[in-house]
Amino acid sequence: MMQNSLRYYRKRKGLTQRQVAGALGLKDSSRICDWEVGRKLPNLKYALMLAALFKCPLIVLYSDLHNQYWQRFHKKSYMH
Repeated sequence: MMQNSLRYYRKRKGLTQRQVAGALGLKDSSRICDWEVGRKLPNLKYALMLAALFKCPLIVLYSDLHNQYWQRFHKKSYMH
């Protein structure tokens, strides 16, 4: 399961999963649920749409994932 802040920001905006799904053009809220609990990750299109909807940088919505990859690539000298 992948930790994220989707539920927090959705609740902060006062939206239901169904409302978020509708805003993203999805037929039902099952994907929103999957994303919130970390069963699945949204594709880039939906991830960026969520960030825009919540007025929050994508990096904040998935800070644990970002930190995981940041550490991975900065522990090794990929840039040298």
